[in-house]
Amino acid sequence: MPIKDPDNINWYVVVYLFFVTLLGSLASYCYHIMNGDKFRISTLIGQIFVSTFAGSLVVLGARYFNWDFELAGGIAGLAGQVQR
Repeated sequence: MPIKDPDNINWYVVVYLFFVTLLGSLASYCYHIMNGDKFRISTLIGQIFVSTFAGSLVVLGARYFNWDFELAGGIAGLAGQVQR
Protein backbone atom coordinates (compact mmCIF):
# COMPACT_ATOMS: atom_id res chain seq x y z
CA MET A 1 0.00 0.00 0.00
CA PRO A 2 1.36 3.42 -0.86
CA ILE A 3 1.65 6.06 1.82
CA LYS A 4 -1.20 8.56 1.48
CA ASP A 5 -0.47 12.24 1.01
CA PRO A 6 -1.41 14.06 4.27
CA ASP A 7 -2.14 17.26 2.32
CA ASN A 8 -5.24 15.67 0.79
CA ILE A 9 -7.14 15.31 4.07
CA ASN A 10 -10.66 16.71 3.97
CA TRP A 11 -10.81 18.47 7.35
CA TYR A 12 -14.56 19.05 7.15
CA VAL A 13 -15.07 15.30 7.17
CA VAL A 14 -12.67 14.83 10.09
CA VAL A 15 -14.42 17.52 12.17
CA TYR A 16 -17.82 16.04 11.28
CA LEU A 17 -16.73 12.55 12.35
CA PHE A 18 -15.44 13.84 15.68
CA PHE A 19 -18.73 15.69 16.18
CA VAL A 20 -20.70 12.50 15.49
CA THR A 21 -18.42 10.64 17.92
CA LEU A 22 -19.09 13.29 20.56
CA LEU A 23 -22.85 12.93 20.04
CA GLY A 24 -22.54 9.16 20.41
CA SER A 25 -20.63 9.66 23.64
CA LEU A 26 -23.24 12.03 25.04
CA ALA A 27 -26.07 9.71 23.99
CA SER A 28 -24.43 6.80 25.78
CA TYR A 29 -23.86 8.85 28.94
CA CYS A 30 -27.44 10.17 28.91
CA TYR A 31 -28.68 6.59 28.61
CA HIS A 32 -26.77 5.65 31.76
CA ILE A 33 -28.15 8.70 33.58
CA MET A 34 -31.70 7.77 32.58
CA ASN A 35 -31.13 4.28 33.98
CA GLY A 36 -30.34 5.63 37.43
CA ASP A 37 -26.60 6.31 37.45
CA LYS A 38 -25.51 9.43 39.28
CA PHE A 39 -24.30 12.36 37.18
CA ARG A 40 -20.57 13.01 37.58
CA ILE A 41 -18.74 15.56 35.47
CA SER A 42 -15.49 13.58 35.75
CA THR A 43 -17.18 10.49 34.33
CA LEU A 44 -18.65 12.53 31.47
CA ILE A 45 -15.26 14.03 30.62
CA GLY A 46 -13.62 10.61 30.77
CA GLN A 47 -16.32 9.18 28.50
CA ILE A 48 -15.72 12.00 26.01
CA PHE A 49 -11.94 11.35 25.97
CA VAL A 50 -12.36 7.62 25.42
CA SER A 51 -14.96 8.20 22.70
CA THR A 52 -12.75 10.76 20.97
CA PHE A 53 -9.96 8.20 20.85
CA ALA A 54 -12.35 5.63 19.38
CA GLY A 55 -13.51 8.21 16.84
CA SER A 56 -9.93 8.98 15.83
CA LEU A 57 -9.39 5.28 15.14
CA VAL A 58 -12.49 5.36 12.94
CA VAL A 59 -11.08 8.36 11.04
CA LEU A 60 -7.83 6.49 10.44
CA GLY A 61 -9.68 3.37 9.33
CA ALA A 62 -12.00 5.32 7.05
CA ARG A 63 -9.05 7.08 5.45
CA TYR A 64 -7.11 3.85 4.96
CA PHE A 65 -10.01 1.80 3.56
CA ASN A 66 -11.54 4.71 1.55
CA TRP A 67 -14.95 4.38 3.19
CA ASP A 68 -17.88 6.49 2.08
CA PHE A 69 -18.74 9.56 4.14
CA GLU A 70 -22.02 8.07 5.39
CA LEU A 71 -20.47 4.77 6.45
CA ALA A 72 -17.67 6.50 8.34
CA GLY A 73 -20.19 8.77 10.11
CA GLY A 74 -22.29 5.82 11.24
CA ILE A 75 -19.32 3.90 12.54
CA ALA A 76 -17.96 7.00 14.31
CA GLY A 77 -21.31 7.40 16.07
CA LEU A 78 -21.22 3.77 17.17
CA ALA A 79 -17.62 4.13 18.31
CA GLY A 80 -18.69 7.02 20.53
CA GLN A 81 -21.01 4.78 22.50
CA VAL A 82 -18.32 3.17 24.61
CA GLN A 83 -19.92 1.11 27.34
CA ARG A 84 -18.66 0.96 30.90
